[in-house]
Amino acid sequence: MTITDPKKSKSLVLIILLFIIMLTVLIIIFVLSSYKSKPTADNANNNQQTNNTNKESQPNIADWKVYENKEYGFRIDYSKEWKARENKKDSNNLNTNVVNLISPDLLNPDDPLILDSDKWEIYEKIKNFNSPDLDNFFTYNSDISVFHYPKSKLINRHGVETIKELAEINDGTVTEISKTRISGIEAMDFMLHGYGISYVTIFESNGYFYEIVLNRTSSKEDISDTIKQVLSTFQLIK
Repeated sequence: MTITDPKKSKSLVLIILLFIIMLTVLIIIFVLSSYKSKPTADNANNNQQTNNTNKESQPNIADWKVYENKEYGFRIDYSKEWKARENKKDSNNLNTNVVNLISPDLLNPDDPLILDSDKWEIYEKIKNFNSPDLDNFFTYNSDISVFHYPKSKLINRHGVETIKELAEINDGTVTEISKTRISGIEAMDFMLHGYGISYVTIFESNGYFYEIVLNRTSSKEDISDTIKQVLSTFQLIK
């Protein structure tokens, strides 16, 4: 008959228990490490959205600002000294004049070229810059205005149904017609004569017209380098 030493049995059991505990701890550590290193679908989506947001918010020109409108599908850069002002939607729930870009000299009452009698009006416009009451004023008194509207609105804007018809107007309101490209799409630019003179670039995308108007430009030669840079950054984002 074999007699087992109780002390040795206890030691063996203890060793086995310690081994099992250590193995269990290692397995838990391995599982937790694998879980942390593997991104979930939500995390991946959030990271992608963050990367996209950061990318979209970066201007193409260093130290400039970005105006981006996802609803109307475009973005444009402008100098950090300028201001961007959105207009409210019209009665048909369309924001025909989406945004106006305004250079500092339009809101500078200290400009020596501004008469003292006109300074109060400039101060009022600075104080009430985002008031809807000023939408119409800034539509026609900004350096750059961007319009977005469906085909039916082209008749309201210019009395024609197509850009081709617009180019064929021969009553003197449309002159200096030429072709250009905006965001990779063929566009037409021209001088529009009416209540003053303005430089206009227009093109169609997905059944809508985009129209960029330089309200303070009476000829192509008047377009400043800064405004040319602004126009070069216009980009469709959908």
